[in-house]
Amino acid sequence: MGAITTLKGHSSVVSSVGFSPDGATLISESEDGTIRLWDTNTGQSEAIFIEHFSRIRSIKFSPDGRTLMSWKGVSSDNWDNSDNDTLHLWDVGTGICKATFTAHGYHIDTAEISPDGSTLVIWSKTGAFELWDVETCLPKITFTGKVKNVKSVHLSPDSRTLISISNDTIHLWDAETGKCKVTLTEDGMGTGTSVHLSPDSRTLIGISNDKINRYSSNERGTIRLWDVETGKRKTIPTEEGKPMVKPILLSSDNRTLISVSEGETGKHSSRYGIIGLSDVGTGTLKATFTEISAVDVESVSLSSNNRMLASRDREGTIHVWDVETGTCKATFTKFTDVETDERDPIGNITYAALSPDGSIVASGNDVGTILLWEISK
Repeated sequence: MGAITTLKGHSSVVSSVGFSPDGATLISESEDGTIRLWDTNTGQSEAIFIEHFSRIRSIKFSPDGRTLMSWKGVSSDNWDNSDNDTLHLWDVGTGICKATFTAHGYHIDTAEISPDGSTLVIWSKTGAFELWDVETCLPKITFTGKVKNVKSVHLSPDSRTLISISNDTIHLWDAETGKCKVTLTEDGMGTGTSVHLSPDSRTLIGISNDKINRYSSNERGTIRLWDVETGKRKTIPTEEGKPMVKPILLSSDNRTLISVSEGETGKHSSRYGIIGLSDVGTGTLKATFTEISAVDVESVSLSSNNRMLASRDREGTIHVWDVETGTCKATFTKFTDVETDERDPIGNITYAALSPDGSIVASGNDVGTILLWEISK
């Protein structure tokens, strides 16, 4: 294990980092208002996208890696939030903004682009969500007013279904006609539920961290799986009957569900440090990794080949795990500059991502630096 290179260019906190689908390009966003693309082999910055003057809310690669999507977040120190209803699509090869989408009457909270790059879904906390045609930059279907109290919206991997969740109800919409195909209603599902659709678009996953639900005999979090066509359900309990929390992933082969649940309980608080791997087919728990540090797990990421898993805790420490053996392969804490070999005393890790093959972990820090690390075989 060793550091490959230090990437410098951002002048403020690195908010997120991520790899292109082929692993050749690293994307980073910063609170300095810029997005950068880096060549993972040379460490050189390939392109810089400047997003106006306010904070970027999120960035994403399209599934084919040829398009970059970015949109704004509401800034507390920016009285004019007019940019917060605008989303940009960038050509990764040329760095040119090839399309701009403007939502009218609401701020954009999240967005997704379809695998074929033809359709964009935009959602707002106000409950409005729309499908847009990427080529014409015009809305195809608007769902505003059809469902109340919408908490989140997702587009299925096959682009045929739009999923919305609101309180105790999940709706599956036909992305071509806008008609509701399936309604799933579960008592006690609550506002803490999030949903994910499997890569083959056939299984819907609902995760609740409510402490009361009708499927458990004690207070614990619940993972529910539904067949999209039939609506039939099965339940996966979390480890040791404890409430499950936010990080959740589905492996690319559609077989393993990764969750984080409560571990050790102290005098005044609980620590969410158990990473669980559940078999989607049987609903059984296959393995657990207990986080080494003494603070909560904030996020988890999985390599595309499903062999390596990275977890980041609340204090910024990263652990990289071998999924098959359950062993911790590497631990990263503070930053060390590769060129000077000097420890940065304030370089706390703010974000981490694994390359598709699991051989490299990229981490950003709170002073604008990115580090690429090589994971030993």
